[in-house]
Amino acid sequence: MEGAEVKSIRQSLRLNQSQFAQLMGVHAITVSKWESGITSPTDYQQAFLSQYRVAAKEKQAQTDLKGILIMAGVIAAVMFLLSIATKKK
Repeated sequence: MEGAEVKSIRQSLRLNQSQFAQLMGVHAITVSKWESGITSPTDYQQAFLSQYRVAAKEKQAQTDLKGILIMAGVIAAVMFLLSIATKKK
């Protein structure tokens, strides 16, 4: 796994290196070394990273869905108010 991918996973989870290191059970310097390409995670750690990548995508999908639902609610409210306003005329 490339360093940029490790960093992308960490950032998509919205964690700093220290928080991510704690989650992975390693030191923050280890995460820094992974991200800079000095060292690579073990196969075991890469398996966890793969699961975190999936979790991050699911989290993003939930955030996107929440935004869509909020926007749909706003549009429905505007349409309702417009229908009331046009009936009064």
